[in-house]
Amino acid sequence: MFKHWKEIQQARIELASKSEILSDIILDTRVWKPVYALTESKRVMPLSLLKVKENKFECMAEASLIEALPKLESLAELTPSLELKISTHLNVRVQRDMDDDSPHLDYTSIMQPLGQATETSFWRSTKELLDFQILSSTGPLGPVSDFVFELPKWSLRYLLATDNRVQSRSILIDPEWIESQEVKTLNVNLSREILILEAVFDPRRDGLKRYQIDV
Repeated sequence: MFKHWKEIQQARIELASKSEILSDIILDTRVWKPVYALTESKRVMPLSLLKVKENKFECMAEASLIEALPKLESLAELTPSLELKISTHLNVRVQRDMDDDSPHLDYTSIMQPLGQATETSFWRSTKELLDFQILSSTGPLGPVSDFVFELPKWSLRYLLATDNRVQSRSILIDPEWIESQEVKTLNVNLSREILILEAVFDPRRDGLKRYQIDV
């Protein structure tokens, strides 16, 4: 199932006794993987805990566990030590539950630390990436305007860029084409001409055909 960010932004995340509102998604741009959801209350939540349910999400963890997860004021706070704290909290919860005969979710398999990197500049949020400029190998293409996620596995299939010469035209950008990042710029290893010829998003086509690219 493909979902655009603009479709799921502000979607409800149902917990056992309350709900949160999805405000942002945080990606590891080293591999362009969506990792965390950020709610309106600024709580950071592993995306792998969220199950798609119609036009909302259902959290597979207990509300008390989610309530204990940290709140995030900025991406600079998402350090390896904070990731380890989240993971450790989940692991502790599993150990506490092991005395119970009832089945419990294996949080250790859901949440793993992302490595030993000490810098945090690879974290980007969807809100931050909106309006980043896509720079093709032959010149500017246009700003990032949306994202296409594949659910339920939470993979980023495409970024959508608005053509700066034809505002009504959107171009599909496969994350694998992104060679490097600069300030407010994503450098793509294909020419503008090839992207416009082969990777235009066509909402008039049926189903997944609208995402068909020939590059």
